[in-house]
Amino acid sequence: HPTRRIDEAKIKKYCHAPAEDTLVLVCGLPVMYENLCGPRTEKTLKEGSVLQRLGYTTEMLAKM
Repeated sequence: HPTRRIDEAKIKKYCHAPAEDTLVLVCGLPVMYENLCGPRTEKTLKEGSVLQRLGYTTEMLAKM
């Protein structure tokens, strides 16, 4: 039974791969930001976060 959590496997399966024309929008609870990309209040992509490990960059990220 699938969970509602967004994890590395779901991002690989459902999201566009990192590319110059890719934009990932992140919106949710603080724990989601912490795991996926780093705190909402910080513009940069957190080192070691899920999105960073998958090859996304700060330029491909919008924290809402």
